[in-house]
Amino acid sequence: MRPMRNPMPWLGLAALLTLSGCRIDRQDGGTPAPPRADILGRFWFIPGSRVRDTTGTDEAQRKLLTVAMPLDTVRAIYRERLRDMGWTLVSDVGDSVRVALHARHDSSLVWLNLERSGPSLTTYTVIGTKAPPDTTQPQMLPARP
Repeated sequence: MRPMRNPMPWLGLAALLTLSGCRIDRQDGGTPAPPRADILGRFWFIPGSRVRDTTGTDEAQRKLLTVAMPLDTVRAIYRERLRDMGWTLVSDVGDSVRVALHARHDSSLVWLNLERSGPSLTTYTVIGTKAPPDTTQPQMLPARP
């Protein structure tokens, strides 16, 4: 029988790796970073959803949420609600465990990744961004002086 090794070095390494992944919202030692654009600020979330995590940049934002509803119910709600809010559903694929929705509204894009976390619990990620300009259309060049 091998003697049990001291787990403290491994715990220290795990703590170091965990902390190294944490981001501090400061550009230098004392100045807070400028506020990010709230891309998902006007997006509708299912009432009762709990935000678990949020992150983003000036161009995109991600929120991780949970809601006490079955996956099929959450999928049906977002299908209907996106349509009612004027969003165009670009993609809707999935099965009984995971669903991926992609929608567009004017210059905004949103991706919803839904996952069954239990019989009546769904975890979902919403990623929102502004669409890049349409470069497939001819562009007018500015007049020369």
